[in-house]
Amino acid sequence: MKKLIFLLLCTATLGLVSCKKDTIVQNILPRTILYDIQPSSWKTSDAGRTYYTTINVPENNDSFNQSGGVIVSLSFDSQRKVFDALPNVVDGFSYNFTSEPGYITIFMEDVNRQVITPPTGTIRSKIVLVDSEIID
Repeated sequence: MKKLIFLLLCTATLGLVSCKKDTIVQNILPRTILYDIQPSSWKTSDAGRTYYTTINVPENNDSFNQSGGVIVSLSFDSQRKVFDALPNVVDGFSYNFTSEPGYITIFMEDVNRQVITPPTGTIRSKIVLVDSEIID
């Protein structure tokens, strides 16, 4: 009888020990888009006080625009080694951006709200899309 109880106890213990809960963690990495802003792409709607350019970002769909995060940086040096995160003031010009489904718009204006000329060289933009989940 003791052997039978011991055998049942060992079997039950072995069964409980072999069960484990598997947790699957899905790693979603941020995505980076590099885009060269050409001098001809800057537009103004206020007689040259503010310039803007729009970059198509189809990955920033309705769902992502609500739950994800967008980080934009600009590189003004020819070697593309230094990126300034937006919003930022660089050489007296204020840069910021807005994010809407399908695209982002980058704005440039003089910090004193003076009339300016748009950039004459190519500016490299780095757009980082960071996935996230909305918690209610």
